[in-house]
Order: sequence, then C-alpha cells, then structure tokens
Amino acid sequence: MSDWISVKHKMPGIHDHVLIYIPNIENCFEYAVGYLENDKNFYFSETEDNIDCVADYQVTHWRELPEKPKLKEKALQKE
Repeated sequence: MSDWISVKHKMPGIHDHVLIYIPNIENCFEYAVGYLENDKNFYFSETEDNIDCVADYQVTHWRELPEKPKLKEKALQKE
C-alpha cells in the first residue's frame, strides 16, 4: 500500500474507492472510505443507497485501499 498523498499534489481517479483523511472533525472519525466524483467532490462510500457528500469536510489526504485478505475456501464454509 502506498503512502498518504496530499490532495494538493494529486487526486485519485474518478470513482476509485480510496481511504480519505479528514482532520479536525470533533466527535467523529478522521478516516473513511470514499471516492472522487465528476463534480470534483469526495463522497463517502456507502453500502446503502444514501450517499453523503464530503464537501462539508476538508479532505487533505488519501491513499489506496489495501488488498482484500486471501481466505482459504474452508474458512468461507460454515460448519
């Protein structure tokens, strides 16, 4: 996985899901999975249909997501 990249230096590809860093949010998380949309705003990645724009927050850095873990087939089967 690569290092953190400043949004001042480079933006991720459109629709690429990345880990975003949002500093100085009180009583909330600083890290989230999000993606860049054509309107140049970051959006939180959601599993439901409700998608929140991150435009109200200042994303300062992003980085690629790690690879998914490799699970053996037996670990996927429930006993």
